Amino acid sequence: MSENIYRTISLTFAAYLLSTHRLKYIGCEGVEQVVFKFEDPNNEGEGLLQEFETGPIAAFYSSLKALRRVIDSQRAGRADTYTPVRIHR
Repeated sequence: MSENIYRTISLTFAAYLLSTHRLKYIGCEGVEQVVFKFEDPNNEGEGLLQEFETGPIAAFYSSLKALRRVIDSQRAGRADTYTPVRIHR
C-alpha cells in the first residue's frame, strides 16, 4: 500500500472517487466522524477535489442536496422549499 493517503470526510466526494475509480479506496476510520481513505500515490486528491467542486458533477450534488431538503421539509409538514439549481455550460 502506498504511503500517500488522501482522506476526506465528504460522503459525496468519496462517492465520486469510488464511482470514477480516480483513487483506490482503502477503508475508513472513525466513529463519530468517519474519514474515508484513498491511496494517492501521485498526490492528486486536492486537485480531484477542485475538479469535483467546480465541474458539472457539482450541480448534480447541489440538486441532490436541495431535493433532500424538500423530502425533509415534506416529512416535517413544512412547505416545499426547493429552489432550482442553474446549470452553467
